[in-house]
Amino acid sequence: VTVVENADVTHLRTAMWLFPAYLLAINVFVLPLALGALALGGSPESADTFVLALPLQAGQVALSWAVFLGGFSAGLGMVVAETTALATMISNDLVAPAAETWAPARVLRRHLVPTRWAAAALVLSAAFAYERAFGTTSTLASIGFVSFAAVMQLAPALVGGLVWSGASRAGALAGMAAGFATWAHTAVGPVLAADNEETIGARI
Repeated sequence: VTVVENADVTHLRTAMWLFPAYLLAINVFVLPLALGALALGGSPESADTFVLALPLQAGQVALSWAVFLGGFSAGLGMVVAETTALATMISNDLVAPAAETWAPARVLRRHLVPTRWAAAALVLSAAFAYERAFGTTSTLASIGFVSFAAVMQLAPALVGGLVWSGASRAGALAGMAAGFATWAHTAVGPVLAADNEETIGARI
């Protein structure tokens, strides 16, 4: 989710210090946890499980359960929020305009809510298919890197449109096209190649 809706312009003053403070607060424990797990013999390849592994090594089963439940809750919340946002974007920004301009799609104007449900099911199915195809060979951090690198392709056009009076629609589209092509070659390509190599190795 890259857009924050403000009910009042004055809320920006609070967001300018509160949001960075929030990001710092949720990440301040990452470094000591990672260093502690590595010092106890943890492998960088299993970094996704460090938070669970440390309490287990210390014999704190109850704490491990609390960590697991917290992570499960956070993950489920992310799935719900992102699926809802993407399904709403598909119905409002793709289906609704198409229904206004393309005669065969006009019937969808009376069915935007079911369309949103179908879009949510499509998003979840695509995410599950990606996880089955590539998630088993990639860490959570690498999957997150691919996702955030994709979102960052929107930043130049967004910032340029805000601060540069000479920005144009054609330039923004060309820049995003070049950025996504580079992203696909440098971020998605290696993931597909690594998965293909592991599949071939398993067959051999």
